[in-house]
Amino acid sequence: MIEEQNMIEEIQQKFNTKVNEYISGNDPSYLDAILSACEELDLEPELGAKLISKPMKEKLELEAAKLNMIPKKSKLPI
Repeated sequence: MIEEQNMIEEIQQKFNTKVNEYISGNDPSYLDAILSACEELDLEPELGAKLISKPMKEKLELEAAKLNMIPKKSKLPI
């Protein structure tokens, strides 16, 4: 069980590294970066979705809202 957990953490670390490399080097699209990382690591996108960190999810959500892929959240005027 511990070996399996270590392997999952290693894959998640590689995945996040690949996504960050893509973001810093190319057009900063998180969706493209995530799909490219999945392709490079031979992961299904469904598994890649489980490996996305919380900060990356937030950035992906903002990007999707900006592209009108998901409804935008209401903001109160401050």
